[in-house]
Amino acid sequence: MKSEFYNFLAILCLINLTQLSAGLTEGQEIIITSNDILDLNDDTQLRAPINFTTTGLQCYLKHVYNHPKYAQDILPNDFSHIIQFLQYGKDSQQNEEYVISVLRLFHQKFFSLEYVNAVQLAKLIENFPTLLAQHRTPKVEVMVTRLIENGINRIIWAPADRDGIWRQFASMGHELENLNKCGAIEDAEDCNDLLTNLVARFSYVIGLIGSDLPVAFYNQAYQDMRAGQLTWLQYQETEALISSKFERLQHVLLLGSSKAKAREQFNTITAPVLV
Repeated sequence: MKSEFYNFLAILCLINLTQLSAGLTEGQEIIITSNDILDLNDDTQLRAPINFTTTGLQCYLKHVYNHPKYAQDILPNDFSHIIQFLQYGKDSQQNEEYVISVLRLFHQKFFSLEYVNAVQLAKLIENFPTLLAQHRTPKVEVMVTRLIENGINRIIWAPADRDGIWRQFASMGHELENLNKCGAIEDAEDCNDLLTNLVARFSYVIGLIGSDLPVAFYNQAYQDMRAGQLTWLQYQETEALISSKFERLQHVLLLGSSKAKAREQFNTITAPVLV
């Protein structure tokens, strides 16, 4: 079976169709079964649930995964296909190679994305402990870490979602912390790298849109930080002399708050500050 896996791996890049199809029952509902019926201009087809048969997977890989619109509009805002692949692997008790192949498939696709929806990434991270419970191995941990890092590097928050930005940011930090606590990312330093990356990405985005956010946004952030609600900021830094995540976050909030106050009081539009 292992040699068969790598034969299919070479043909279809990453996904073992023989293993994926194992255990499927005859008569299972077909969502997309033929390459000929896929309407490439129909978003619902590109978002359709994956049919875990050989034909269904070939169709997904050839026509959905490779479709320009999938990387441009669909995947950045909808991670349901990632979760479906991992859920199927869990339910059908696929092996470690399957899990790594799925994670690598989407890790590579992330390089084509201009942005990632923060809510979708947080949802995926939240589901990792359950979806990967059967495969807490070093190789899987490496791929999980790489996928999350790739996603964090592309997170965007829209100024219009002023009520959700801080909540989503803080929640994602807690979900990353939980990955370390549950053993999905066992190395605390690897977890700290992801948390540091998250703070850096948040700082970058606030540097761009900070003046468009209300002063109340910053007041809430300061309040949560003073109350110690962001426990994940306490992860030890690599070196004692470098600024902590707490200090760096406090600095970017101060800059953003000053821009927001200037805009509210004097209707002054300040240039983006990249920190």
